[in-house]
Amino acid sequence: MSKLRVVETDELESSVYLFQNTKHNINIFVDAASYNDAMIKFDLCEFKNRTEWKIFVECGDQPA
Repeated sequence: MSKLRVVETDELESSVYLFQNTKHNINIFVDAASYNDAMIKFDLCEFKNRTEWKIFVECGDQPA
């Protein structure tokens, strides 16, 4: 049986998301509160050819 672990976070905390166009090598960084928030911002950009784009998120614990 798995144990439930509660992690406290700041509600105003955001993460950095990268919208990367693989065809034209364009990288756009945005701050977003969640994946849903990042997707809303992506949709607001109205990029053509959505299949050319990838979305990445920065992890909290980066290697030094």
